[in-house]
Amino acid sequence: MQLIEFILPGSLLFAKFLIKLFIDKNVSADDVVGAFLSLPVDIIFLSASLFAAGVISRAGGVESAHLTLSFFVLSLLVSIIIVVAWRRSEALFASDKFWAVAGVASLSYLISISSLFLAVSGLLSRGEA
Repeated sequence: MQLIEFILPGSLLFAKFLIKLFIDKNVSADDVVGAFLSLPVDIIFLSASLFAAGVISRAGGVESAHLTLSFFVLSLLVSIIIVVAWRRSEALFASDKFWAVAGVASLSYLISISSLFLAVSGLLSRGEA
């Protein structure tokens, strides 16, 4: 597994983050925090997209496609949790509950980044099969 295989999806997310945040907009500190809190939503949907690509490619055979389809459905369900966490963290931020924001955001990042690593690793292992 090469580093570039993780850098490409990461750079795509980073580019989306910057473009969404800075293009044709005056940015405040609250905008940056809001964008940072919503980033796990983008990450989990990138994971779902990669799982979908794994199902479509069927490189590992039907059994592997079924497992990947299960991960795809699971990532969609997890996306609901991530969206709720994002909305809650924004409300907590507005209420100046910064420790709670840090906890909720950390959990969202942990779950979404883990899903992304699983999706990328799954695609890579399918290519080697």
